[in-house]
Amino acid sequence: MTDGDLIKGIRSVVKEELEPIKDTLEGHGKKLDGITDQLVDVSEDVAKIKNKLESRTKRITTIEDHLGLPTPAE
Repeated sequence: MTDGDLIKGIRSVVKEELEPIKDTLEGHGKKLDGITDQLVDVSEDVAKIKNKLESRTKRITTIEDHLGLPTPAE
């Protein structure tokens, strides 16, 4: 057996052993991509909710000021 044969044999074994790990990592990568997409959607929804809350808070404050109502303590 030559050094070249030994190296080819080692590479073959290493490749064979790493294949299941590669498959597992690809699966996890797909899951992470899905989670990332969901996080983007949730972040956009939270931003919309914050904007609506700020808008409504301003409207309530304007109405309270117009009616002369005291502002509640924070």
